[in-house]
Amino acid sequence: IACGYHRVALHKANKRTLCGVATKINQKNVIENVQHACRHSTLCRQRKGTMCKMIAKLLRRISAGLLGGVMIASAAVSPVSAAVVDKDNPNNYDNFAEALQLALCFYDANKCGDEVADDGYYTWRGNCHVKDGMIPLVPMQSLGGGKANEDSGKGDGGASAAEGLYVGTNMSQDFIDANKKYLDPDGDGCVDLTGGWHDAGDHVKFGLPGSYSASTVGWGYYEFRKSYVETGLQKHVEDELRWINDYFMKATFLDDDGNVVAYCYQVGEGNNDHNYWCAPELQVDDTYVATSSCAVKRPAYFATTETPASDQTAGAAASLAVNYLNFKDTDPEYAQKCLDYALALYDFSVKTHHEVGDDTLTVDSLGYDGGFYTSSYDYDELSWAAVWLYYCTENYDYIDDIISVDESVTGEMGAHPYTGYMLSLIHI
Repeated sequence: IACGYHRVALHKANKRTLCGVATKINQKNVIENVQHACRHSTLCRQRKGTMCKMIAKLLRRISAGLLGGVMIASAAVSPVSAAVVDKDNPNNYDNFAEALQLALCFYDANKCGDEVADDGYYTWRGNCHVKDGMIPLVPMQSLGGGKANEDSGKGDGGASAAEGLYVGTNMSQDFIDANKKYLDPDGDGCVDLTGGWHDAGDHVKFGLPGSYSASTVGWGYYEFRKSYVETGLQKHVEDELRWINDYFMKATFLDDDGNVVAYCYQVGEGNNDHNYWCAPELQVDDTYVATSSCAVKRPAYFATTETPASDQTAGAAASLAVNYLNFKDTDPEYAQKCLDYALALYDFSVKTHHEVGDDTLTVDSLGYDGGFYTSSYDYDELSWAAVWLYYCTENYDYIDDIISVDESVTGEMGAHPYTGYMLSLIHI
């Protein structure tokens, strides 16, 4: 959070513009924006391929699990000052329970789909992006690189320039035809991908931030369940975990044997969505704010054997595995379903993981993100999923996937070289 970019972002967040009217935000808004910065401070930095970067990333992941509320509360005492709404009741920066509660509310604010209005946490949120339930099961048109949506000069916020583009999926027609019974069981020619979380301020459902956040919230609940109970937040956190993990399962398409055919890891196109600054409820066709169209494009990006995204599928597998642990004693049937999907997604991640090169291996089986959450490799997500699956199953093979060695080769100091994910992680 301490990086200059996020300090500036938080400072600017003291005023928020909604439909052209600037309004000062209250204490809750500031804390929500701090949570936004927390989430992006661990995710938005591109990994540069050095050991230092790897260690820093792992440390950030570990620290994130020690209750997001502590991070938020500590951030609140930074030089960025929040507005005091009630002078008789000034902001209480020592109330970590409230900070945790508001941190969870951040995810409520970012809920997407046709059940948001019934959620009950925010009265000002309504159903949005209902058309995610009717994404055409066709290959999308694109000019490449996600940059086909620049404003055409017609003053429509880029709507004309993007006409006909970013509609459908990243799957080929051949793949769709071969797997249509699994992708489109009701035969309506569409896929239903309503639900999930928006990213943070924008309204793309990005894969890596979503699965990382879900697994981290789940980890916090797993480690500190008693604290959630004592602060009255157990139902709230369980609602959040069900919401996002239900979406991961909905976005996973299995064959008759329970194997993954496709997993949708992203809905929306960042380079298009970011042209339209309006509430998600207004992002529908034929709606304008001032002179800008709110008719954003909502394409779906899938991980398949044809278009692998092993980082994305492994991230979702980790979250579902944690969810199994959190619900296995209170809702065993639901927990088992989460574990079944986690196992299938992990197996698919291992199957589709691919490297190129000789001495310096490069992973070329990573998902698309339009350049907003670029991943350099998938060894961390694979390790993250493997660890949680070990906790779920007590099958040491998952740990061996990480730390296996070649015992037929012995180094000068008697050590055997790694053959698992550690082989790559220690060289990054």
